[in-house]
Amino acid sequence: MIFRGQRSRLFQIKQRADNDRRIHAITFVAHQFYRTQDNLIDLWLHVIASFHAKATRDHSNRLLENQAAQQKQIKSVVNDLETSVFGLLSDIRDVVEADGISDTQKFSTIQALLNRCQSGAFEQLKDNLFVTAWDESWFDMLEAGSLRLQN
Repeated sequence: MIFRGQRSRLFQIKQRADNDRRIHAITFVAHQFYRTQDNLIDLWLHVIASFHAKATRDHSNRLLENQAAQQKQIKSVVNDLETSVFGLLSDIRDVVEADGISDTQKFSTIQALLNRCQSGAFEQLKDNLFVTAWDESWFDMLEAGSLRLQN
C-alpha cells in the first residue's frame, strides 16, 4: 500500500531525467549502506561497553572474594602466632626463670621446646598469600569474554 506522500515522491522521481534518477538511486543505496554500517558500529560499541562493564564487575567480585580469603588467612596466622610463638616464648621464659634447674638442663629444655616448634603452617600461609596476591583473573575474564565476542 503506497501512501499519498510516497506516491508524490515516486511521481517526482519518475518525472526526473534518467541520469538524475540513477544518481538519486545510487545516493539512496549509499545512504542506506552507511546508515546500516553506523547501526552496526553503534551495536558493536554497545556490546563492547557492556562486556567491559561485566568483566570489571566480575573482576571486582573476585577481588572482594580474594580479599575475604586473605583476611581469614591473616586471622588464622595471628591466632597461630599467638598460640605457638608467644606460647613458646612464655614456655622459654618459664624455663629461664625456673630456680631448681641447672643451666645445662635449661639449655636442653629450651632446645627441646624450639625443636617442637612447627613453621610449616607459616610457610603454607606465605605460599597461599602469594598465590592469592598474584591475580590473573582480569586477563582470564577478558580472554574468556573475547572468545565469546569472536564467535
